[in-house]
Amino acid sequence: MMKTGNYILCLLLALAIPGLSFSQKGWDYVKEIEKNIKPPVFADKNYNIVHFGAEKGGVKDARTAINAAITQCSNDGGGRVTVPAGKYYIKGPVILKSNVNLHLSEGAELVFSSDEKDYLPAVLTRWEGTEVFNYSPLIYAYQVENIAITGKGLLNGQGSKNIATWKPNQKEDQKLIRKMGRDGVPVYERLFGEGHWLRQAFVEPVGCRNILIEGVKITDATFWVIHPVACDNVTVRDVVIDSFNPNSDGFDPESTTNALIEKCHFRTGDDGVAIKSGRDQDGWRIGQPTENIIVRDCTFESHANGVCIGSEISGGVRNVFIENVTIPKASNGIYFKSNLDRGGYIENVWARNIKIDSVKTAVKFDPDYKSESKENYPTRYRGFVIENVDCHYASHNALEINGFENMPVTDVTLKNVRVKNTRAAYEIQNARKVSLQNVVVNGKPVTHIEPEKTISLNGLWDVRLTDEKPDSYASKVPVPGILTMSSPLVAEGLHGNDLKDDVGYNYVWYHLDFDVNEEHYKSAILKIRAKYNALVFLNGKEIGYDHHCTYSHAEFDISNAINYQGSNELVVRVGSWNTASSPSKENSSEWWRNSRAPGLWDDVSIELGNSVGIKHIKVLPEINNRLTLCDVEIANKDNTNADLTVTASIFDGDFLVSNVTSKVKIGKNNNQVVSMKVPSEMLQYWTAGKEGTPKQYCMNVCVADAQGNIVSDKSTMFGYRNIEVQGKDVLLNGEKIMFRAENIAFVRALNRWQNVMFDETWIRNFLRTAVQDYNFNYLRIHLGHAYSKWYEIADQEGIMLQDEWRYMHDDEPVGKDLEEVGIEFRRWIKQNVNHPSIVTWDQENEGHVRLEDLKAELRKYDPTRLWGEDDFYAKHVYDYSEQVISAPFFQQATDCPSTILESCRLWTNEFGLLEPREDYKTSRTSTGWGVFYYDSNIIGQLLADLHADIGTYYRKTRLQAWAPFALLSGWVNGQNFLLGNIADSLTVQQNLQLSLTRLNEPVGVSVDMLQCQEWYNQKTIYKPGASYTKDVVAWNDFGTDAKVNVVLKIKSIDGEEVSSQQSALLIPKYESSGVQMKFIAPNGNGCYILEPTLILEDGSVITGPQRRILVAKNMDKELEGYMAFGGRRTPIEGGESCIRNFLKFDPPAKVVETIIKVAEGNLLDRLSLTDNIYTMQSTSYKNINEFTITTTKIDNTGKILFTEKANAMNYVDLPKGTRDIIAELIGAVPVDESRIIVRKNEGYTNYDVRLNESAIRCKLSINDDGTVRDKKVIKQ
Repeated sequence: MMKTGNYILCLLLALAIPGLSFSQKGWDYVKEIEKNIKPPVFADKNYNIVHFGAEKGGVKDARTAINAAITQCSNDGGGRVTVPAGKYYIKGPVILKSNVNLHLSEGAELVFSSDEKDYLPAVLTRWEGTEVFNYSPLIYAYQVENIAITGKGLLNGQGSKNIATWKPNQKEDQKLIRKMGRDGVPVYERLFGEGHWLRQAFVEPVGCRNILIEGVKITDATFWVIHPVACDNVTVRDVVIDSFNPNSDGFDPESTTNALIEKCHFRTGDDGVAIKSGRDQDGWRIGQPTENIIVRDCTFESHANGVCIGSEISGGVRNVFIENVTIPKASNGIYFKSNLDRGGYIENVWARNIKIDSVKTAVKFDPDYKSESKENYPTRYRGFVIENVDCHYASHNALEINGFENMPVTDVTLKNVRVKNTRAAYEIQNARKVSLQNVVVNGKPVTHIEPEKTISLNGLWDVRLTDEKPDSYASKVPVPGILTMSSPLVAEGLHGNDLKDDVGYNYVWYHLDFDVNEEHYKSAILKIRAKYNALVFLNGKEIGYDHHCTYSHAEFDISNAINYQGSNELVVRVGSWNTASSPSKENSSEWWRNSRAPGLWDDVSIELGNSVGIKHIKVLPEINNRLTLCDVEIANKDNTNADLTVTASIFDGDFLVSNVTSKVKIGKNNNQVVSMKVPSEMLQYWTAGKEGTPKQYCMNVCVADAQGNIVSDKSTMFGYRNIEVQGKDVLLNGEKIMFRAENIAFVRALNRWQNVMFDETWIRNFLRTAVQDYNFNYLRIHLGHAYSKWYEIADQEGIMLQDEWRYMHDDEPVGKDLEEVGIEFRRWIKQNVNHPSIVTWDQENEGHVRLEDLKAELRKYDPTRLWGEDDFYAKHVYDYSEQVISAPFFQQATDCPSTILESCRLWTNEFGLLEPREDYKTSRTSTGWGVFYYDSNIIGQLLADLHADIGTYYRKTRLQAWAPFALLSGWVNGQNFLLGNIADSLTVQQNLQLSLTRLNEPVGVSVDMLQCQEWYNQKTIYKPGASYTKDVVAWNDFGTDAKVNVVLKIKSIDGEEVSSQQSALLIPKYESSGVQMKFIAPNGNGCYILEPTLILEDGSVITGPQRRILVAKNMDKELEGYMAFGGRRTPIEGGESCIRNFLKFDPPAKVVETIIKVAEGNLLDRLSLTDNIYTMQSTSYKNINEFTITTTKIDNTGKILFTEKANAMNYVDLPKGTRDIIAELIGAVPVDESRIIVRKNEGYTNYDVRLNESAIRCKLSINDDGTVRDKKVIKQ
């Protein structure tokens, strides 16, 4: 337990940055850095400076000879410039050039001039972190590569004779150069040097790479000794420095990447090592961090600090590794310093095996070191692990960790630290997540424990498929993941969708051994998501059972079973579909929609805490009031009442924006929600899409007891945003927004690509690509919730989500079923309520359940989101794609926004070919457009045409959302985007990419034509030289009018422009506009491209989807087959066949000819062969609700033996009485995709009901008076 008092502990929040996290780096990351640090290799050629005129003795100037040798060596391709034994006087700077190793033989000494005039003219350098033209460093290199200073010789700077003594005179120049840097004075105007007092560095390569300094000794420096600036790949090895002049830091890498210093011995007047990255505004302007630094096996004796980071760190410093360092004497051992002028950051620092003799403070964090302007730009300190430190004497404190209240130091672990003799143990102020482990000061243990700690149990678990608890396990499975990811696979034939008939099993058992070393905690909560019905055992003790954890985290209290200091054995039994007791399992005819391969499919963790702790934080922005509501649920497990102080703080990064405090009394063994409203005047909105800014903040809640002990401290990310409906519009933060939408059916994606669905890097790549490359801003997640990282990354990448409940109900749940649905719904929303990306909740997919009372309750809990099909008109309409009709038409609401959330479907596999599924969806779309033979290019082109036709309609009519299946839904057209390699994320066929990306442009344009009708059905041709008119539609998703020029180009098929027309157009804000544009068809026969573009006022150009026209005088067979014009009716070499999809073989040519002729203009639904008779069923649509099914029988010669036509309907279009009879007979409600054939007879009507994805077929005959004439259920 942490206390204030002698040591002030204000525990505040710091946020995690994107990319590789602190916890992932560790010492293994050193190996990755070392891969990028390679000493340069030089040609085996020698250039002796004596041969260029240098003379020993230290009197005659040898500088000209050395520089001449260097130049000649570099011009010849490189080698070694040798300085033989002896003393050489150097009257000015030595300038290193590419591919040169300056080698000082043993006994050689370069004695540099002490006259400052010898170091003119001024060169570009940095002085204390600010760019300046100043006296040249003694050894200088600028933008060269492969350079070295090696050997056993001595570099003598003679600084003490003149230049090193200038410090008392530099005050005015120091103020001036710092002011120039802060004011942004151009660097070329920062001219110092002659007449000024800014001391230059000794060795300074600037903008160089591949640098080696090895073996030499350096003494009597002028200023900083080794100062690489903006360099890459630096090695400093076996170097000795003796220089106690003022500010003679030993090694100061600045804005430098990949540097290694090892086996060095420094005795310096200032820091042994000081890692830097620019000063104040000048460092921000340059913006180049120092990163990937290794310091090891060195001794640093210093009048200042042994190893230091700062204070010039405005560009940031990260990934620093320090080990095996001895510090005999210094002011501070390891020192991190900055101030309120700097900004920047210091993060990811690891140090171990540090031996210190005598210092003031062994380890020190100082955020306010010599601040000058007293600006408010605190530095972010985050991520430090310092271990195995032995210090003999610290005259002040053993440890000092100080931050600012609005920018605390975060994530500091000190382990195995021993300070034998010191005045005080430690001082900690404004720091968070500080852990002192095995820290001994003055012979006494010192502890400092965080109030909570989360232990991740993700990783490889043991797994076995068996009904009884196993004694051994033969397979491993990743957690999070699903059972089909096990290796070796726990059962042959196991399916990603947990199909009932695949593997007959009831339970799968997960097992994990793990260690805990956290004896200071009193409470432990296991959080787990399992499908289905988790039964948990810990250390042989049954903890509990929870069948509501399918899509929400179940919490198991393991406080009395866990071994807080030692080994633990965790066993989780997970049930299959056969044993599932999840809500509504028996209440849906289409069980597959509810299924998913069992497993621990989300993060598993243990939360350690105290008897008083935060259970949950809910954050709801109230942007109209410029407030943020923070509801904190606090549990008091003690047998006494608790008087608590609760502080809710909003952080922007690590900077405190605002906070409020509340006093509360919570009764013993009780929970209470504390509501606070935090001022939010300064918060920036979270907005979505490529044009948006997905700004996130952190809400930190700190709970202290009556004595000031911090008993609980938790945080959650949130976005400051509001979404609402106003009339027919959706408003995001008060501004109208259009949903550029897409579907992800997770149950299908998991079936094929389960590994990457749990890969955080891949998820980020996918979502970033969807936003940045394809212009999506809205995803509808349905048929299974996503792994939690999807939501976190969507928050960060700026893509809105419609999160849809998993279960499919055929009717309204009641009784126990309703109770259980309520439990899951409440947990689901509670656990996801803080994600700004989730803007819409939805109770289910394509169902009939309203759950009005439950939704009313949840709307009160979360009034900041929409509910699908309640707040907007939402339909799944497949006309013009799956149902091939003459034109796309979507009914729109008159009083609310209208959305089409499923549309434009072709069922394909991951190779872009039609999915060979033996039902009416298999090839019906392609055959409806006349495509019977195909390859991935033809299917891709058809998809592009469908997207362009329907998408243009959507854009023209300004629907709130149009969501085709395109990216990752499995079985539904998007798989062809992946071309068999999902690891590449979105590798798409070019024509599909063009259609989707261009239709999703916030300001875009398209030709308003029905490509599919013209190309595949009507076989439209354009006469050469004739005049035609096309409507061009443009749209504008932004809140300001757009004045544009519309250009309609005609291009040849290879992209050469033939002609163009242009017209001015005003597109009102949030609206679309159209213009009629005339063009002359080209004179040459062939396929041409219509490509519209917009030229905006700023000159930028936006291109719309490409549309095709066929120019010819007359139609003939050759043209009909040109580029699949009119459909593909002949085989393609290496291609596939819709007919083969049904039959699994190719029938005789005459049979094929008859099938294609009969199906012309229809959708081929079914095709089978029985007793040498082919039976085919095809559908023709008059409109979406009126269609005819034709059954035809054909013999082996292609002769038609029988034809029957019957009207067909969707279930929802039947009379209510008939629907009720069918539902009662089947025991389920057919979804819209189930086919019902209607045959009207005199006095009665026959209904033939086929359930989608089911072998059940129902035959029903109903008299005209409504009585049942006959009924039967057949399982085919």
